[in-house]
Amino acid sequence: MSAALRCIANPRARRRRSLERAAAALGVDLVFTRGPDDARGLFAQALESGGERVAVAGGDGMVMQAVDALRGTDVALGVIPAGTGNDFARMLAIPTDLEDALLLARDGPARSLDLGLATLGERAPVAFANIANVGLAAEVVQLMNRFSRHAPGGLAYPLAVLGALGTHRPRSVELVLDGERRMEVERLTNLVIANGRHFGRGLTPAPDARPDDGLFDLLILRDLSRARILRAFPSLAHGPPADDPSAQTLRARAIEVRGPADLGVEADGESLGHLPARFEIAPQAVRVVCPSPE
Repeated sequence: MSAALRCIANPRARRRRSLERAAAALGVDLVFTRGPDDARGLFAQALESGGERVAVAGGDGMVMQAVDALRGTDVALGVIPAGTGNDFARMLAIPTDLEDALLLARDGPARSLDLGLATLGERAPVAFANIANVGLAAEVVQLMNRFSRHAPGGLAYPLAVLGALGTHRPRSVELVLDGERRMEVERLTNLVIANGRHFGRGLTPAPDARPDDGLFDLLILRDLSRARILRAFPSLAHGPPADDPSAQTLRARAIEVRGPADLGVEADGESLGHLPARFEIAPQAVRVVCPSPE
């Protein structure tokens, strides 16, 4: 008899009781993390146990920790969407029903997908599954991490957006694409580095991104006033603004970003630090259990 699927879960996961019931019904070994740095150790233990697959239950930040631990191995990752954003799971059409998602993680097919690698300064690279941002979105993440300790319910996100809008100012940066093409971007509002399609709880800045094509889809947003940001960001639910001179789309395998040392960087909803930063694609770096693509 094969070993039970182990599912490593965020103890603050939404629908925790439903997750516990679904795991018990399916014989899944559900293990909750005990602190913010606990997940990577639990995934390392799962690797040492020699199992062929492991699942993660939580949001995009938990998925990020999982892929960072599993990249370059043959262990397949099941994703249980139990966070607030679940943008990576949304792109892969993973069921939102917890029992269905656990069944898929246990029995479904696995695909090899690309990952992004983010390197800030001299630090070791960190893998991310979905989308990284430089600029306004990173400022939102920094504030959300602060507000989530005190704000009730789902207020942390809107409060963080309003707070970031109140303090944000466009900054000039230099981009180097694939080690060759240099670009000066004046008055950058936000740079999206997309392996996946969605971020920010369903916004779609990169509708054509594919996590298996070996490329980042990039979206540069320049010189947006607060009023234009409020109009532009909701429209990202359907893709980047069309025929807007403030928006530019590109593709690259690697991108270096140089600029003010206090300009923030985030990936998959986790604050990584500040510039300078380098992002590169790691092709076919992780196996993820998901429905077969159409």
